[in-house]
Amino acid sequence: MLEVDVDLSAALGRLADVKEEAGKAVRYAVVKAAWMVRLEVEERAPRSEAAHWFYSTASGGMPHVFSRGRNKGRLGSKYLFRPGDLKKSVYMAEVKEESVPLERAVYRVSFRKVSTSKGYVPYARWVEFGTARMPAVPFLRPAFDAKRRQAEQMIVEIVERAVYGG
Repeated sequence: MLEVDVDLSAALGRLADVKEEAGKAVRYAVVKAAWMVRLEVEERAPRSEAAHWFYSTASGGMPHVFSRGRNKGRLGSKYLFRPGDLKKSVYMAEVKEESVPLERAVYRVSFRKVSTSKGYVPYARWVEFGTARMPAVPFLRPAFDAKRRQAEQMIVEIVERAVYGG
């Protein structure tokens, strides 16, 4: 019988370092990839030629409360949107409930669904998915599909650089 006595503690220590370096790189890589997708979404977001009014009432025929402009806080059913407002409503944010430090980073790229000072278009969902009266003009999903492979490759390259150097 052949016996080999090998001390692997140094190699195992380096593997732990590699795991930590890869974990640190994951968040950075995913942020860069999500930012790339966000820019593509903004580029594809439809833009009207001129300002336009949006008329809406809440369920049951009740008018919405204005959430922007000089009529903020007053009842009404008329909103003015300017060219580029849909683009301004696009955001990127970490999904902390699904992210695991040094293991997994999850970011969402979408359009805002509630009014904020940073931008909001209440009909963005109708633009993306269409309605019974209005055809869809998708911009979110096509942007993701267009950048998916490039974003995945970027993530792999960043993590590999962190682990192997270069």
